[in-house]
Amino acid sequence: MGEENSAQTASDDKLLLETIFERKSGARLSQYMPFRRLHDPIQGIPLRWGLKATNLGKAPFPGATVKKLIIWSSPVGQSAFVTCDEDFSIPALNPRASNMHWLDEPLVLRFEGTAWISCTLEPPDSERKIETFQRVGVRAPGLPPNEWGMSLYIEQKLAVIQTKTNRLIFLLTALTALEGLVGLKVIATWALNGLRAFLRWLLQIIS
Repeated sequence: MGEENSAQTASDDKLLLETIFERKSGARLSQYMPFRRLHDPIQGIPLRWGLKATNLGKAPFPGATVKKLIIWSSPVGQSAFVTCDEDFSIPALNPRASNMHWLDEPLVLRFEGTAWISCTLEPPDSERKIETFQRVGVRAPGLPPNEWGMSLYIEQKLAVIQTKTNRLIFLLTALTALEGLVGLKVIATWALNGLRAFLRWLLQIIS
């Protein structure tokens, strides 16, 4: 009976891992943007990155060491990858508790498109088996216990800049049309002129 309970406990570790990306504060683009947290990383932009771990199990998670963290891509005719030389620990977590760990080294991805990020988990007890998840209810497919991985989309830098530029140009056009149609008062015109000047300056910065 004791051995059965031990085996059940050893297989009960369920860990959700999520990548977190943020524009690095020293990056040229980031200092002009109000929000730095990113859903997807951007090619060629210095990023602060890390992993968020959440205990999905019913029992406390004992902690683990993250090793061999790598991002790699295999476009046609070539392959590219970024490896993390820093091993770090996920602390013990109560059920549904989370922990975020930011890596010391900034990340600059030279490639774009679909990529794969993966790592190995080393629990304090080598007999423990950690079942990994990409999202709540979605296991990391085809991977053995103590291994985690998921697909990642890296946005093209030029496409991101072009999208932001198009939005700013549209806003400038809309403000100009609104001013001509409505006949704004002096104070409103002053405010619009100030906003228009700011948008033009922002266009120059990101172009």
